[in-house]
Amino acid sequence: MKKWFIGYLKQHDENHLKYTLIEEIDNKDFREKIKRVYDYEYLENLFLFIIKNFQDFQESIKNLDTDSKNNIDDNINNYYLQHHQIDIQRTFFNLINSYKLSIDHIKHTLSSYEDKEEQHYQFLSKIASFYYDTFAGYKIIENLRNYCQHRSLAPLEIIRDSEGNVKIFITKEALVEDKKIRNKIKSELDSDIPFNFIYLVIEWFEKIQEIYNYYFDLFAEYSKDEAEYLLSYFQPVKKEIDNNNLELYLLAGHDESHIDQYSFLPTEIAIKIINRTKKEDFKNNIEFISTFVKDYIKEQEENENFTKMLKEHGLKLPEFDTITLSAINRYLKGKG
Repeated sequence: MKKWFIGYLKQHDENHLKYTLIEEIDNKDFREKIKRVYDYEYLENLFLFIIKNFQDFQESIKNLDTDSKNNIDDNINNYYLQHHQIDIQRTFFNLINSYKLSIDHIKHTLSSYEDKEEQHYQFLSKIASFYYDTFAGYKIIENLRNYCQHRSLAPLEIIRDSEGNVKIFITKEALVEDKKIRNKIKSELDSDIPFNFIYLVIEWFEKIQEIYNYYFDLFAEYSKDEAEYLLSYFQPVKKEIDNNNLELYLLAGHDESHIDQYSFLPTEIAIKIINRTKKEDFKNNIEFISTFVKDYIKEQEENENFTKMLKEHGLKLPEFDTITLSAINRYLKGKG
């Protein structure tokens, strides 16, 4: 039976290991005690996955724009430029689905925590609902994701000016044909403002970053004790590890003198978790997360009751669709 240790490697190659053992441990028990540090690392990887897909999407737009300007006499739909459109569809599909995948995994992870607070778990969905109700980019792109999953590729119209500058719009007519989507974004579809594809994706991505900031704080709150536990092994040897550019490892072998297995321990992630809990806005964010669900549900109920009361008196408030509000916001920020 193998024995397990915490230690650090001084040299590791195929033929020889040089290591220093700190303490023998129960492998199963130890891994269970730092599981949430690994969960936080997984959350980081999910977010990096989204970022990488967004960068690929931006690159596909840039490539189309560059080739359009370099081939100004060619029709935008000819074979040479059409392959860029295919690349835009591919990178967009990867981007929107990587976000949906990440949310499913995050919900599954938090649901496994026996000590989770119900309002924290509900927050994962309710914060997305809030952004959906409030921001055009988030709302429209989320509906476009459903369209791409169940109907067809994103209905895009690519337009360019005399200098080859490219603009891309979502074709409203195609979305109107989908009854579910038509009902969900009716006011946006009825608006005279066109669906600028690039603007909407950028706004959607900005809102995802805001949402993920809350997710990182929430998972830091749940994993901080386990991060401190892991770092309790790291701190006594930190100076030697730092001075010699070493890393903390989980090591295994038949005895102390015959180590033949090792795996990296996420000490850097543990440090990130602790540092995050020391941010100025961390406590405020956790308090916001804890009260948001109740406040959001209360606000929704008040809005419904107010709307019902107006309806009973034959009155109706003017509606502002999110796409109009988004356009006003971009104008005020000088983004056109």
